[in-house]
Amino acid sequence: MKNRAPTACIDMKDEIAEVVHQELVTLQDLFIATLAMTEALSNLLTEKGIIGHEEFTAKLSAERAKYHKLLNRTLQ
Repeated sequence: MKNRAPTACIDMKDEIAEVVHQELVTLQDLFIATLAMTEALSNLLTEKGIIGHEEFTAKLSAERAKYHKLLNRTLQ
């Protein structure tokens, strides 16, 4: 049996794909779509007790540091 992505994720991917394929895509459109998807997923995971708020914030801080390091390396 194949692992399937939850329907909400598939719908959000479709929504993002639709924004990307429009004639004119603004950074604001991409930012809003990404922010909404991230917030929805984090809220669902914490509300359902799959992860705790503290665990989420720790992981978020670690990921943020990783991206800052990558960005700083890229800009040099």
